[in-house]
This record gives sequence, structure tokens and C-alpha cells, in this order.
Amino acid sequence: MAARCKVLKVTLVSGRGEEFDPAPGRVFAIPPRTTYAVLADAIDQAFGRYDLGHLVQFAFEDDLVVTDEETIDELDDGSGTPRYKPLESPLTELKVGVTFTYTFDFGDNWLHHCEVLPTMDPPEVLGGLVLQVVPIDGWGDLPDQHGRKSDPDERP
Repeated sequence: MAARCKVLKVTLVSGRGEEFDPAPGRVFAIPPRTTYAVLADAIDQAFGRYDLGHLVQFAFEDDLVVTDEETIDELDDGSGTPRYKPLESPLTELKVGVTFTYTFDFGDNWLHHCEVLPTMDPPEVLGGLVLQVVPIDGWGDLPDQHGRKSDPDERP
């Protein structure tokens, strides 16, 4: 039997000072042994991001923060609150029903609400194995990362 995939619903709540209503979203199938870094890349691609040189962070209700090691070194005061893990960590906290946030670009603060849905059997649901994080459903209009409204090559 093939390994079951985690399923994650991600909704873009706000970014660049704007709240989105209706909020665009995506649902992802996530294979075993995926890391937070890989998940962050998949979310950013699915939400149309092209300038990827920005910091990211996952934040859980139990005070766990997952981010890059340099940011951990800057923020961790040794008190134990919040707790930190590096992005290269596996997704062990992603149990059915868990909710958390994902933030891309601390300046523009692209905030996403994430909810772990029941797992699925990829061959049964998708007709084959899932070897990387893949969006399997989505809705809504995606805002441009830098607020562009038209193709820069077509502007006067």
C-alpha cells in the first residue's frame, strides 16, 4: 500500500496591507518526509510568487515557530517561549485538525491560514503516487506579489 499523504488547506488572509475577501486558497497533497522548507516553496509557487528572496515563518498555537536558522539565532532569547525549529525540519506537527499560520515576506506580511485535513491515499484519489508537494485544488484571484495590475511589457 502506498504511503498516505497529508492534506493541507491554505488560505491567503492578507498581504501588502490588504485583507482578502473572498480569500484565495489552495489545497495541497504532501508526501511523507516533506520539510517545512519544501512546503514553503510549494505554497509560494502555488500563490504566484516570483521574488522568492524573502524570509518565511510558520507559527503554531502552542508557541512553536518554524523559520530559517539565522532568524532563530536573532530572535531566540533562550527563554523557551516561543520554541523554534529550523525550516529543514520534517512536518511532524501536521496532524489532522491542527491550524497554524504561514507568513511570507515579513515586510509585505503575506499571511496564510493553514488547516490540516484528513489524509488521503494518492492512487485512490489522484490516480498515482505523490512524490512532491502538489496543489490538488484551488480558488480565487491571486494578487500580484508587488501589486502590479498589468503586464509591464504592455504599459505605455
